[in-house]
Amino acid sequence: MMGRQTGDQGQLGYLFNLERRIPADHLLRRIDPVVISTRYEPGFADGIRYDDPALGIEWPLPITEISEQDLHWPRFADSVL
Repeated sequence: MMGRQTGDQGQLGYLFNLERRIPADHLLRRIDPVVISTRYEPGFADGIRYDDPALGIEWPLPITEISEQDLHWPRFADSVL
């Protein structure tokens, strides 16, 4: 029920410790150092079309703005990903 809290609520959040929760061989541990330590190089950017029917994405809202770069990515079937 809603109303005035009269007692101690204790800890409302929780403590998340990456070292205890994610195994040492997990993919996240291999990605994180690359994402954090790699400088962005525009020439290495890659992608595929956001509206490719092969992806089967039903966007919840209409796409009203998109960059020139994103407009020119290839479809998934034509990409080299």
